[in-house]
Amino acid sequence: MDDVSAVFAEDGVFVDPHAPAEEYHGPAGVRRALE
Repeated sequence: MDDVSAVFAEDGVFVDPHAPAEEYHGPAGVRRALE
């Protein structure tokens, strides 16, 4: 988990900015960090 591009959503759900939105395991309100 040394990927510096990995970020956390406001609710603390782990978000991978490189993964498609449909692969997010967080709530629907989670947006892509890099838009």
